[in-house]
Amino acid sequence: MRFLLIFALFFLVACNSEEFTLAFGTSEEHLSYEMKATLSAATSNSDSASRERMRTDLYIRSSYSIINAYDDGSARYEVRIDSASYASDKRSIEELNYMERYIKTQGFQYKIAADGEILAFPSMDNFAPVAGLQDLNVAKLFIKLQPVLPGKPVSVGESWERQHAITDGNEQTVVYKNFELADVFFRDGVHIAAIKMVVRYRQNDDDMAFKMESDDFLIGEGMLEFNIAEGVVENVSLEVSGKLKISDKTSGAKIPDLTVRQQLKMHRLGGV
Repeated sequence: MRFLLIFALFFLVACNSEEFTLAFGTSEEHLSYEMKATLSAATSNSDSASRERMRTDLYIRSSYSIINAYDDGSARYEVRIDSASYASDKRSIEELNYMERYIKTQGFQYKIAADGEILAFPSMDNFAPVAGLQDLNVAKLFIKLQPVLPGKPVSVGESWERQHAITDGNEQTVVYKNFELADVFFRDGVHIAAIKMVVRYRQNDDDMAFKMESDDFLIGEGMLEFNIAEGVVENVSLEVSGKLKISDKTSGAKIPDLTVRQQLKMHRLGGV
């Protein structure tokens, strides 16, 4: 009996120590994703009855196609915005219609290594600044959700840390990301890696009307599912929260600090 218990324990440890290689694929197949982004904000007044609140809802359906695949496993992709809808309780119908048209113009290209590290990305200067549209920059939403894989085989329970830099004019925002391989399982015969994700960054946005910044880190936590065989993201969800300081550059009016929460979800269409 003791031998059987020792064998069982050894077997469990051996299974738990299995290593998995996570890397993005370079298939010529086009990928389609839908993204939902909800932003809630409220002024940080001490009197809750006098707080102003705002909510926006963004839906995007996009297509990802590979332009070039390189010998080192890296690849260049093009992202096209196929459809978009935008709702806000602080905008008129005319403004909402304009914003939907604006979103559809935000296709872009990027290059990533096999582990997901961004090697080349369009400068934010390529997007025409529009007052008050910081929450509609699709490229920045994409960077928040883009995972960076460990670059070496990992076992369940292992963690790693990477970062992305976003250049916006003369400003640079560094997004720090921590990951942990939480589980590996089969869904419809497909090997899926479940990965915990934590992001940290300081907000620093500046357009022709507003300056938006944070003294402390905005923190996001979420989960993503990665298709090991195909090397693609199947699902990812992230919730980011923190406090922001807003400066009105046109009127000079004092704006109370904001408490914000952003919920991001992206799902591969036609995936598992």
